[in-house]
Amino acid sequence: MPGLGLKRVHRLGFAPHWFSEILNAVRADITPDVQPTTSAATVIVAASDSKDTTRADFVVPAGSTSAQTVINQAISALPDVGGKVVLLEGTYIVDGSIVLPSNVHLEVSQGATIKLKDAFSGYAPIITNADWVNGNTNITITGPGTIDGNKENVLGYPNNISLVKVNNSCIKDLVVKDPRADAINLYNSSNNSIINNRCLNSRGFAGIYLEDLCNENVIIGNICYQNGYGIYLRSNCTQNIIAMNQCLGNLASGISLEGIDTNYNIITGNICKGNYTGIMIEASQANITTGNVCQQNGSYGIYLVFSRYENVIGNLVLENSQATNTAYDNIYLYGCSYTVVQNNICRAGNLVNKPRYGINIISGAGNVVQNNDLYSAGVTSNLNNAGTDTIIQNNRGYSTEFLKVTGASVAIGTGGAYGSATAFTPVSGIIRGFDVNINIGGTFAADETVTVKIETVFSDGTTAFVEKSFT
Repeated sequence: MPGLGLKRVHRLGFAPHWFSEILNAVRADITPDVQPTTSAATVIVAASDSKDTTRADFVVPAGSTSAQTVINQAISALPDVGGKVVLLEGTYIVDGSIVLPSNVHLEVSQGATIKLKDAFSGYAPIITNADWVNGNTNITITGPGTIDGNKENVLGYPNNISLVKVNNSCIKDLVVKDPRADAINLYNSSNNSIINNRCLNSRGFAGIYLEDLCNENVIIGNICYQNGYGIYLRSNCTQNIIAMNQCLGNLASGISLEGIDTNYNIITGNICKGNYTGIMIEASQANITTGNVCQQNGSYGIYLVFSRYENVIGNLVLENSQATNTAYDNIYLYGCSYTVVQNNICRAGNLVNKPRYGINIISGAGNVVQNNDLYSAGVTSNLNNAGTDTIIQNNRGYSTEFLKVTGASVAIGTGGAYGSATAFTPVSGIIRGFDVNINIGGTFAADETVTVKIETVFSDGTTAFVEKSFT
């Protein structure tokens, strides 16, 4: 069934000029006013331990472990055009789903906790939408209260919140903790906003999980802490914005994009720290990863595999490979093609465990690595390239000195012997923007001339050279 979150964890800044424009658009235009358009009707529900039950239209009886029955009755009491249901402070023990039709706003007040019953067995989410076949629209779920999956004491694998085929809806300002599956799960849902929630302690599953035809959603300002994945988009998820989230201490990736047609998403302004991997992009294309901080993750800071046309721009990536010293890299590309890696800052840092390379390209073709700051970016080397037709240009900390080859009698940086002409092939296949320094030492004999010729042979067989004589 869709939306149940039954999946396994299978593997454990500095943005361009338009960055602020994106964030302003998110704040001003995409973030909705979470008051539904049909807010005239409001129904209040009290728990048995609410301070003032006389305020409520519905009250959950003392000792009830099926509070969803009363809450659903309150929802049904709204007019056909919808409205708002407010849960007062207190504890609401549920053993089934709170079901929201279109045009309904559920407000979980400060001090209110919806908690799954001990020994619950099943897959029904704590909160879901009414119509999984035809879908719903304009559903709003807001805090600042808590949705508690009670994972240590239940037997099934329900999501805390699961929306299926839902559009133009919002989940905001909630604490969504301890689910047995996902904290927040969207399936085949588009044009929604997930804003300023704290998604905590799902461990094997995700804090926020979107799957299959989830397009043009906004995931902004959330904290995803100690989940399996922090934020996970999988399969046919396009044009989503993942912005200004904190993904901390997750067992797998802080942010993960994976699967066919998970394309054209923007990952920007996030902090991914202390996860196994900071940001992982697999089998996807044409996403923009910009202005993020990926720090002190167990393996890679940014990990791209079998993806193409990716843009990794203006990120701060440092102190990764904390699981094992020099086993992983700050930025890693495997089987990627036509990907741009530019304007990133990579640092090895001063911790005991340090990254192997600042940027490591294992394989792939036609990638561009330029204008990155790789000063002290990795222990083994600042940059390693085993791809083909890679363009490497103007990266601080990666000098073309490393590519020079000389005759047997000449050592780089020293004088005293004349070297013979020697050919070398740049490791990247393409090198741009490098300097050649020629130092002549010693004393010339009378009428002695030394001529140095540097020649380039292009792939079509044509040549170009510069020549200088010294006397």
